[in-house]
Amino acid sequence: MNWVAMFPGQGSQKAGMGEELLNLYPDLLIDEFEELLAGLLNKPFYKVNKVKLQKQILLSLTYSLFRTVTD
Repeated sequence: MNWVAMFPGQGSQKAGMGEELLNLYPDLLIDEFEELLAGLLNKPFYKVNKVKLQKQILLSLTYSLFRTVTD
């Protein structure tokens, strides 16, 4: 079976996005993203609300979720 995945783009993020998923599934984020996101998720939103960080966080969360449901 072939998979096609579409991930959300910049501008679809919001404060607290993914928090409930991460609380329910603490191992959701795959190892490749743990270092990238270290320390970013607990920063005040105004410090994370930058294009570079938004893209990293959004991709990390959505790709990890994709890998979780397809494994």
